[in-house]
Amino acid sequence: MPNIGHNESDGERLPDREPLWAHVSGWSQLSGSMRTVSCVIPSHNDGNKLAKLLPRLSDSLTESGFPWEIIVIDAGSEDGTDRLLSGWGELPGFWSVTVAPHLGKSAHLVIGLEAARGDAVVLLNPQPRFPPSLLQQMIWRWEQGAQVVYAIDDGSPRTGELKSWDAFTVDQLIASHEPMNMPHGSTEFALFDRRVVDYLLR
Repeated sequence: MPNIGHNESDGERLPDREPLWAHVSGWSQLSGSMRTVSCVIPSHNDGNKLAKLLPRLSDSLTESGFPWEIIVIDAGSEDGTDRLLSGWGELPGFWSVTVAPHLGKSAHLVIGLEAARGDAVVLLNPQPRFPPSLLQQMIWRWEQGAQVVYAIDDGSPRTGELKSWDAFTVDQLIASHEPMNMPHGSTEFALFDRRVVDYLLR
């Protein structure tokens, strides 16, 4: 059985596991909040990018006050990414899944959504166009009731504008049984409430 820091998948659904949340904020324990946040990052030969992103991302998640996990879906990288992920896998709140490259990015994202156990799930690229600090604003909108929050390019370098869908919009979508149509590029940095994740994986 693979350890919690590293799993392998050939496209089959991952077995259930108990997440090791990073409880790095006393605030989340004192507040009594049981809600959690997962981040899913698809990767292929992105070791250098991940080495820069992961410390900044973990800092932003820590500052959010919620227990969190980071999951890297690695498509058979050959650039030493496995050594980087092995080191991070020793830390609470982090684990990785190795998948076959031929499955394609869409399949990798589905595997990531299946693996994530958070009440909110964030998708982002190894080198996002938007700063990881924007994640705190996304989580704040989710706390206020938004079911989907995503960043779009506002024309300024390394910044982004946030758009969101409320519960009413999501209710209409679920009732219609229509596929979710997100603006092009918006899934490079997007947050989904658990209800939406379950709808996408139906």
